[in-house]
Amino acid sequence: MRSRFHDIERDLYGTSLGLDIKTAELVSEGHKHHLYAISEVIRSGSITAAVRQGLVKSGVMYESVVNNVPFVLAGSIRDDGHCPKSLRILWRLRMPCGSFSKTLTSCL
Repeated sequence: MRSRFHDIERDLYGTSLGLDIKTAELVSEGHKHHLYAISEVIRSGSITAAVRQGLVKSGVMYESVVNNVPFVLAGSIRDDGHCPKSLRILWRLRMPCGSFSKTLTSCL
């Protein structure tokens, strides 16, 4: 759950948890970027909506949306923010994942 927002934070701000991706240096106020990325997706309504609205322009989630690769998102109690369209109760994840299990090639 958290990695999708690291991917989106990198796209929006060039950081991961406030560190510059290219230099690994701390960015002033960069510690806020992760939460800003979560807020932007929530404001858009979903990761798919954020991509279609042109907010997210690169990364794993972007490529999944534009190439129609199905994905299932599950949350945890450790999440920094709830992502719209994600499953909050992990045992419910079994049903949607079961439909992909015969063709599943990757799991992040």
